Amino acid sequence: MENRTKRLTNNTAILGVGTTLSKAIMFLLAPLLTRWVSQDSFGNYDLIITYISLLVPLLTLSIGEGVFRFVLEKKNDVSRREIVSTAIMIDVASFLVGALILILISLFVPVLHETIFVFIPLLVVQAFYEFNLMLARGLGRIKDYTISNIIFAFALMVSCFAIVNLLHGELTGILLSYLIGYFIASSYLVAKLKTFKFISRKNINMRVGKQLIKYSAPLIPNSIAWWIVNVSDRTIVSIVLGASSNAILAVANKIPNICQTIFGVFHISWQESASESLNDKDRDAFYSNIMNNIFQIMSSICIVVVGFNFLIFKALFPDNYVEASFISPILIVAIIFSIMSQFYGGIYIAQKKSIANGLTTTIAAVINVIVHISLIRSIGIYAAPISTISSYVALFLIRHFDVTKRRKMHLKYNKISGVMFILVIYFVTTAYVSNVVFNYVNVALALVCFSIVNKNRIKKIIRRNK
Repeated sequence: MENRTKRLTNNTAILGVGTTLSKAIMFLLAPLLTRWVSQDSFGNYDLIITYISLLVPLLTLSIGEGVFRFVLEKKNDVSRREIVSTAIMIDVASFLVGALILILISLFVPVLHETIFVFIPLLVVQAFYEFNLMLARGLGRIKDYTISNIIFAFALMVSCFAIVNLLHGELTGILLSYLIGYFIASSYLVAKLKTFKFISRKNINMRVGKQLIKYSAPLIPNSIAWWIVNVSDRTIVSIVLGASSNAILAVANKIPNICQTIFGVFHISWQESASESLNDKDRDAFYSNIMNNIFQIMSSICIVVVGFNFLIFKALFPDNYVEASFISPILIVAIIFSIMSQFYGGIYIAQKKSIANGLTTTIAAVINVIVHISLIRSIGIYAAPISTISSYVALFLIRHFDVTKRRKMHLKYNKISGVMFILVIYFVTTAYVSNVVFNYVNVALALVCFSIVNKNRIKKIIRRNK
């Protein structure tokens, strides 16, 4: 167990450095964009980016996930060339059909019609970038994966400053900046991975194609369902309350996304470790240990983020986004349940149970939409965080009982995890107390709790770096 934990820790550390830097840049970009473009443009930009996040897995049949999983297993170049070449062929065919459909749809959707000339190229470049990211993971090239994320963030920031701020590019300028960022980052990955050496028409194998589709196709409903759980709220808010309200919701998600981003670093490494440890005798002990560590670390981070929530909003965002600061604490709790759900999702991936993975997420998506539509007329924008937390709690409970019972695994949370959950509820509840002195006391208390919970982990890091 020690070697596996050490490898998981090392991979997470490498990803952590790069992701922290790249996401810090992305986080700082948000308040800048709220000042550089109108509130409606910011709301529409957020909506378009979320739609692209849906369309990429849909148009690529989530083949990238299959590339990661199968390249990880295959150690010889011949098999890897067959996997990559066949996957590229499937993606190209699927994208040609998808692009034609999108052009027809754009005739009836004004926002899409105005941006279609950059929307489709952005889809293509982002899909190719994500394909190369999956290939890098499958090949174990974690450093290249990390560096490409940093390159993307820097390129996006510089492009936004030039096109959106200096040239006043508004919505189209933001999308062009994303296009430039993905193109530069993709170019780096292609050069480092030598992607094209894996691509050859003679290596296209229909048998491999069937295996890829069999594994990846069930992930499409999962991707759609995750999209619904994560961002359908913005679509509903935009339709019912308008683009300006969606801009507030988009900003409200920026603070909770700090927690999600930190876990995302670990999740990439976790999927690999869960797969490699699936058949080990001490699997349950290893999984339980990782599970409790994740929950404790992420809960301690979340209470610190909640403590600083109002201070961050006051310092970074304009006054017309102040309502977002009241939505964030609810979303932070939702993120904790999302993180634990993704932990169980990593076990599904290890077991190649893509159908169960997709089915559980679909149930959560349905709950999200039903709760949101039921509440939005009565409580307005607050229906979004309520529906989000409802769906994530449901997803967590369904996956927990399914993994621990039907999969015959014995995974248990310990007492410290229980205490951390109580602390999360306390800090989120008291975040709404409008007293400056009390808020600063909570910040100090959150930092103390973080230090106590992570004392041993911090000591290990210090010893390792001496």
